[in-house]
Parts: sequence; C-alpha cells; structure tokens
Amino acid sequence: MDLMKRSFGPLHPQSAERIIGSAVVDKHGTVYVMAPPARHHDCMQWAPSVKKTPPIPPYRQGFFTNYGRYVDRKQAMIIAKSAGQLLSRAPTGEPDTLYSEDLW
Repeated sequence: MDLMKRSFGPLHPQSAERIIGSAVVDKHGTVYVMAPPARHHDCMQWAPSVKKTPPIPPYRQGFFTNYGRYVDRKQAMIIAKSAGQLLSRAPTGEPDTLYSEDLW
C-alpha cells in the first residue's frame, strides 16, 4: 500500500468512489496499476519489470479506484458515470464498458 500512496497520493475511501488509474490483473491475481494517462497496454508492458517471476498472461483489464479496489470495465463505467468523470465525447466502445480513452 505504501507504493500506492506514493504513486497516487493518499487513498480516500471517505469520499465518493472515483477511477484513479488503469489496471490489469495477471493469471496469479496480481494487480498492476498505472496513473493517468497510462492505458492498459502500458500496464501490460510494465508488469514484467515489477516482479521477479514474470506475470502470466492473459491479463484481465479494468481500473483502480480511490477506495483501493480493482474493478472490471463494467463496474468502472458505473463508478465513472456516477463521479462525472467521463469526457464529453462519443464513448470508445460498448456503452456499458469503460475504456481509459473515455477518461483521459
């Protein structure tokens, strides 16, 4: 958690939940998070440099919240809409699925 505080600042579970980074989860369940403007492919490229044992694809793609939670793309869309984080342009993909391009 110290690394997360240094990377993203303090996590604020007492405030409304917001998306604060792109994230992927490897086959072992390890979550790799990067701050904006990082995209999911950036997380996948960075992940092997973080662990002594390389992560095992496939990666599940999602997002990290200020509550310290990994959420999938569908959950992230609900959170981002509720927090008013979506850019005012056409959605990138399916209407109920969040992409980092929808945020930054």
